[in-house]
Amino acid sequence: MKPFLLGILIPLLILILWQAAAVRVDNPALLPRVEKVVHRLIHPFDDLLNTGSFIRHILTSGLRVILGFFIASCIGIPLGLLVGRRLLFRRLFNPLIELLRPLCPIAWIPFALAVFKTTTVADIFGLRYSPSVLSHIQLGMLFVIFYGGFFPIFLNTVHGVRAVKDIHIESARLLGTDERRLFRKVIFPSALPSILTGLRLGLGIAWMVIIAAEMLPGSDAGIGYLIMFSYELAEMDILIASMILIGVVGALLSSGVRLVQTAPHSGRRKNDERISTDPQSEQNFPHGDWRQGAGPLQSLVLLRNRRARVHHRPDRVRKDIAAPDDFRSRSSRFRRGDPRWRGGIRYPS
Repeated sequence: MKPFLLGILIPLLILILWQAAAVRVDNPALLPRVEKVVHRLIHPFDDLLNTGSFIRHILTSGLRVILGFFIASCIGIPLGLLVGRRLLFRRLFNPLIELLRPLCPIAWIPFALAVFKTTTVADIFGLRYSPSVLSHIQLGMLFVIFYGGFFPIFLNTVHGVRAVKDIHIESARLLGTDERRLFRKVIFPSALPSILTGLRLGLGIAWMVIIAAEMLPGSDAGIGYLIMFSYELAEMDILIASMILIGVVGALLSSGVRLVQTAPHSGRRKNDERISTDPQSEQNFPHGDWRQGAGPLQSLVLLRNRRARVHHRPDRVRKDIAAPDDFRSRSSRFRRGDPRWRGGIRYPS
């Protein structure tokens, strides 16, 4: 409860200062009072300036962002996996990526309007004269959203792939894993936290870009369009309510991706605890075929736990791995560099 109270302390202070300034100015066209903005927010289905409700504009902007973000994800993640894993693709794409990455997505908006004009997705599918949701999705906006969301997704995917530990890859290969299974079971799960971080950053940038794109000519719906239209008519209560909704929706999108990002880690921690605390976990895989009974990642976990038990619990060491008398002299032999001892396990000479 205390963190929640601390979190709302500054917003409450801002509301008090806002209300005091609005009463002092007494000009709704410049600074509306808090109750007027709250009235707009608690009635999201009311028509605004004959352009539709808040819900309609939010859904229109959200649909544009989701479609552009989906395209950026479908291209950025596979390309990032290839560039991060293959030196040939890295040398091929790195100069172009470094050239385009510093360019601001908003700088592409005039170019997109000049090239795509007012062409919509509905025009591509031959729905030019039929009213539909696709008629509000301009290709220029999709291009700008794609450009804004692509680079965070791509760069974080490359970073996640290159950060995979070599010991995991080498151990998986020693267990007989082919390249396809290596990608699916080792590289992609290890790079997944970085990929999800890139998705969260890309989604936030895409949401900011679409607001700026909707303020330019050619847009007829969306929360950015509503902000510019209310500014032209001096409806500041609608403008400020729209800005608050932009922040709320952006926070919800970021929280949703963060929730997905933390879910695999919690499941992985529980699985590791179950394997490390279950005394029967290794007995499920008899000596000689336990590697074939588990996937590469699970095999690495079991191998790690086996080595940890050898190091910490000499009374539970199996005779076919190391004998207790050998274990007592393990540290001295290990310090002398005996090649029969690697990581606390005695291997035959």
